[in-house]
Amino acid sequence: MKDLYRDCLQSLKVLIKEHPEYWGLLIMSIGIILLFCSIKGYSFMYDQTGGPTFNTAWLRNTFGEKVAKTFNIILFSTLTLVGLYFYIHYKE
Repeated sequence: MKDLYRDCLQSLKVLIKEHPEYWGLLIMSIGIILLFCSIKGYSFMYDQTGGPTFNTAWLRNTFGEKVAKTFNIILFSTLTLVGLYFYIHYKE
């Protein structure tokens, strides 16, 4: 099992060295998924399990759901654009 793990990790390293633009695609896809979830307003986007720390649940409880949703949309739109930049930059 340990050899299988090492082989998979080695294959992943080779793949990323040969195609560094895949990191941009990964970041962009995560950003798109979280952006979609933010727009739909899914409850897991506002974690209620933590303490009184600065997170999106705190934003929602303090300023309202509209502000927290806007914050998430801006944050994950930026993440998507960063992923797109990485993809375009490393594709060349």
